[in-house]
Amino acid sequence: MAEARFIRAWAYFNMTDWFGSVPFYLDLISVDASRTIGRTGRDEVAKFVLDELSAIRNDLPTNSQYAEKDRGRVTRGAAIALAARVRLWKGEWDLAAQEYALLMNGNQNGTYGLSGSYENLFKAANEFNNETIFDLQYGGGRTYSTQRSFLPQTVALLRSVLVPTQDLVDDYIMTNGKGIREAGSGYDENNPYANRDPRFNATILHHGSTIVDFNGATQTILTQPGSVPATNSVDDQGASPTGYYFRKHYDPTAANYASGLNLPLIRYAEVLLGFAEAKNELGQLDADTEQDHPRAARQGRVHRCRGYRIPGRGR
Repeated sequence: MAEARFIRAWAYFNMTDWFGSVPFYLDLISVDASRTIGRTGRDEVAKFVLDELSAIRNDLPTNSQYAEKDRGRVTRGAAIALAARVRLWKGEWDLAAQEYALLMNGNQNGTYGLSGSYENLFKAANEFNNETIFDLQYGGGRTYSTQRSFLPQTVALLRSVLVPTQDLVDDYIMTNGKGIREAGSGYDENNPYANRDPRFNATILHHGSTIVDFNGATQTILTQPGSVPATNSVDDQGASPTGYYFRKHYDPTAANYASGLNLPLIRYAEVLLGFAEAKNELGQLDADTEQDHPRAARQGRVHRCRGYRIPGRGR
């Protein structure tokens, strides 16, 4: 029952985040009633979500209490992390920091940590790693073939329609933590992909990127106008119109492109970043925070004032 209540709270928060006021009801309603129900204000829906997450958390096991056969089910850590996300979304900085701290101080609410490789977080071989708090489960008879729409045509053999924009590419910082337009960033327009945040090349395929395709062959992806062959270049009608493709969530182990790779929805990295953001908003991202939570403080120094807000928008 607690798991079902979590899923309902998750759905209501996402709808409120996307649309603001939404139709809100807790009992089964008739078709006629569904045609007349009005919207409920976002604050009332958010209060319901927080009350639910508070009520159910102690009924949910931690990730370490679940047996291997139960991996992927809703955990206490997921309920706490979602509550923290909602409080951050509401601007309740102190309460958000308190919630995040429940997952950072000890393992009574779950055992989590940062993965040593961002790129490996999104590979089938590393599912259920200790950074994952909540993910959308696939595998067995439940698969998806979306990757055929975001990979280069020479890899997926299909028109590319889900592709990164230049705005997203420009948003990736440099390895020194500066934005590409900041003084001292070292950004070179003639060599735009050098010295970028490591998450950039783990996420984006650009002109000159290499990728191992489904047949095990290494391909060099050429996207600039006039490239030969032009299959993946912006000249081709079925290629990415922006000149970029996604590498993230590419599952080369999928049979007939149908991937069973789980999709992470809440990661421990978000906990650290959310804690740092809350502390920064409170003016408390100081030496004491650095000493008690050094990883969170580093996240805060890199991301503060860059507009990387957590709910639905964080990377």
